[in-house]
Amino acid sequence: MQADWVFHPYVGVGQVRLGMTPDEVAAVLGPPDDSELIVDMGEIREQREQAALQAVYSADDKRLVELGFSPPIAGLEFDGVPLFAARSDEALGRVIQHDPSPLTIHGFVVFFGLGLTMTGFHDDDETQKAVTVFAKGRWDAVKPRMQKFVFLPR
Repeated sequence: MQADWVFHPYVGVGQVRLGMTPDEVAAVLGPPDDSELIVDMGEIREQREQAALQAVYSADDKRLVELGFSPPIAGLEFDGVPLFAARSDEALGRVIQHDPSPLTIHGFVVFFGLGLTMTGFHDDDETQKAVTVFAKGRWDAVKPRMQKFVFLPR
């Protein structure tokens, strides 16, 4: 299992790169604990419980389009800030410094400039905290329904 959890916008996290095949991801992270076909979307979703990590592969070419993280993966880092270990407003504020125009929908703050979503940080809800790294185009279909996110640090 990899130890490098540094996020690189629209590239990936550590050695895991968006666009990888399931076999390539498994070579870095080890085999998944569970894998399922999301029938209505045709996508494959893998779970790695120990790493609190979810990988989603596209319906068409089965390439990695999304990585989802939740606690206890304290090492997920962006710009020197461990996103889950830092205070919610500090983590969110640091990301906003790099993409000052995020949008929001259904409790997700979406950073199109980075390829990142955050939830649970804007309302400091520890039970809902999650970060998703996504490939270009992943959220485009719902973008017209999104609203501007306003950050109000505590």
